[in-house]
Amino acid sequence: MTEEERYNELKDKTISPAHPDMSKVADIDVESYRTLRAKDAKKPIRQLAHMLGIHNVNYSNSSIDFEFGFSKGSLDSSIHHQKDYGGNYNDYAKMLTCLDELVNNAELIEMHKDYKGNEYLQNTYVLLSAYAEDGYLYPVQLEVKQYNEGQSNGLYLSVILTKIKEPAVVKEEHIKISTPLVTGSGFSITQLFAYVNPSDAKFLKYVPDQFLTDKQIDAKRQAQKIDYEKYGRYKELFEPSVRFSIPEQTDGEYETLLHENEQLHEQVKALRAEIYHFIKRILLRKLWTSSDYVEHFLSDNYWDGKTFMKLKQ
Repeated sequence: MTEEERYNELKDKTISPAHPDMSKVADIDVESYRTLRAKDAKKPIRQLAHMLGIHNVNYSNSSIDFEFGFSKGSLDSSIHHQKDYGGNYNDYAKMLTCLDELVNNAELIEMHKDYKGNEYLQNTYVLLSAYAEDGYLYPVQLEVKQYNEGQSNGLYLSVILTKIKEPAVVKEEHIKISTPLVTGSGFSITQLFAYVNPSDAKFLKYVPDQFLTDKQIDAKRQAQKIDYEKYGRYKELFEPSVRFSIPEQTDGEYETLLHENEQLHEQVKALRAEIYHFIKRILLRKLWTSSDYVEHFLSDNYWDGKTFMKLKQ
């Protein structure tokens, strides 16, 4: 799907926020995780995840037609990547207490094929969710990987973005919205996108430009350029020859273009014939000779053979 198509599909959607269940971790000082670095957070969060039993759950989401787990390896990867996002490890611990609800409520925002050379990977689904606590929304980025047979599908990434104070109203002119971030049915995806911190650029690269402010788009482009330089992604943005190439068409669009092309070809053919006969009539009057001589004259003396034959066809 194009960014325009994804924008139109997502712009009116809302998501119900999850709520951390701190009773599950009442005996653990998760507040102390707030200042931990990635290498120091791995052990206590591993223990917390084991206690919560998150590795023994089959997760599901209505936008994905298969169930998936959350392995210990994927947890370690998420802990590592969390350092690149605005949330901290206290936020992460709270997220784990409501992970099932977060996955279930998440909205699919982008899907892409493998770009790192993994022949077993079919698709990666990027989803947005959030949990609410103490007047703040905590956006959550989830990534689910779908593999070929023989390898288990899995929740590969779960990270917390910078928290957002509620209620919030965006008044950016180019976005043209002024609805509350939180509504009766949940929170507005349009508003949430507009409030994502530009420092969370790794998430923004999956969000259509139409949702974003200029600063967010600048941050998104920087993140996309890193992927372009490392993996060759987003060539249409950074290689002019690709940027101005004909976009991929659906079957219906292709048939329409093919029909229009055939019509143009017939029109050009008819125009060439008119030019040929027009020139021939003029020369016949001027030279007072036979039609065969005029054709010989045109092909050998006045026109190069290829040009004449194109006009004659």
